[in-house]
Amino acid sequence: MAQFKYSIYLVFFLLLFPSGKTYGNAQSPIETVKASNESILDLYRLSPETDEHVFREIITIMDKVTDYEAMANSAMQTICPKKNEKLCGTIRQQFIESLKLTATTKLGRYRADRFEYLGEEVTAQQSLVKTIAYFKDDSIQLNYILEQKDGDWRIVNYVVNDVDTIRNYQRQFKRIVDKETHAGLLRRLHNKNEQYRAEREKSKNQT
Repeated sequence: MAQFKYSIYLVFFLLLFPSGKTYGNAQSPIETVKASNESILDLYRLSPETDEHVFREIITIMDKVTDYEAMANSAMQTICPKKNEKLCGTIRQQFIESLKLTATTKLGRYRADRFEYLGEEVTAQQSLVKTIAYFKDDSIQLNYILEQKDGDWRIVNYVVNDVDTIRNYQRQFKRIVDKETHAGLLRRLHNKNEQYRAEREKSKNQT
């Protein structure tokens, strides 16, 4: 269980920094991931804790390099028929916010010490960047899936130790909707976001 929790939190941590220091310059997928990891290590050398300044940097980087709309559309494609467009749009936005809030509340507890790059596989539609992230004596295999958007590579999915993140969300969402309807899924996401906001506020008050 500890290894599973570590893997998930570390992936969220890495997901938020996949752009690196050379915004605006066209990079290959693997160069994008390498630059991101350098940015992660540099950021936490300067600021070990996730204070409000670091949080704002995370959000800025996140918005530049991750296609959250694509991730949300993929995660929800099996549960959102057109007749529920308005409700599904609200769920989609709550889900995107949940990804960001979840990640930023976990930063600082789990972080990689170093990275190994195993190569990339590029097709006309996507690129797969294979890496191994090391944390102390532990490691996970982390594969990024990227697509080009407006000339830049952006993350649309990632696979942790052979667990596909988007497929995992698809299964979770379908199970919740089958039992609790779309309204139940929206309620769960909303409550989760409120919980993470409360955690951030509590953390800020303790510093």
